[in-house]
Amino acid sequence: MIADPLVLEIYLYKSNYKDRLLIAELREKAQIIHLPDDGSNSFFVKADEVDEILNTKFLKDLRDFDSTPLDHIASSVTSIYFIDMMLSKYHTLKYFKVSISDSTIYSRAMEDMVNFGSKIIHAKLDLPAILDQRDFEKIQSVFKLAGLINKSLFNHIPYIEIQTDDLLRALDYGLHKRDLDEESEEFSIVDSVRNMLGERLIKDNANLLVVVDQ
Repeated sequence: MIADPLVLEIYLYKSNYKDRLLIAELREKAQIIHLPDDGSNSFFVKADEVDEILNTKFLKDLRDFDSTPLDHIASSVTSIYFIDMMLSKYHTLKYFKVSISDSTIYSRAMEDMVNFGSKIIHAKLDLPAILDQRDFEKIQSVFKLAGLINKSLFNHIPYIEIQTDDLLRALDYGLHKRDLDEESEEFSIVDSVRNMLGERLIKDNANLLVVVDQ
């Protein structure tokens, strides 16, 4: 994945002891944000505030995980471990969306592994920053072909906002509309866009901010 994750949704359970402690710490120590008219039991919090809380209130947990042998880690990890891993993996994260469940029946076990529910809901793909001028102009031409860029003198916006599925669907439609051969350079460019997004963003169908002009 070359795109930068910006907002990651995580799922915490009130009935889980560590989750409950973390929820309480976030509500007490962080500046949480509730979206207006959002009926869900969720809130947003800055990633750096989550990082600070983990490295103060839960520092012992993190040190215990670091000293746990890999063959025992699956039986001892908690949400603290996974959130810390997400912060280490996604350096561009700005916010977490914390979704809280009241359910007393849940499982994080999946195929003999512990699975922590999370979803990338917003990401940024900065094409001019990633590509050299020649490749950038090629991708621009494919975006125009797909109708994703409508450049005019009086309405110039250097980015588009779009769901990942919609972006890939539009690019595929643009290629087939022109009846291009699968060996064409345009097809290769669309494949490169898929690689930039990566499997995770495609699976999560993240909302994308795509910078399409310098």
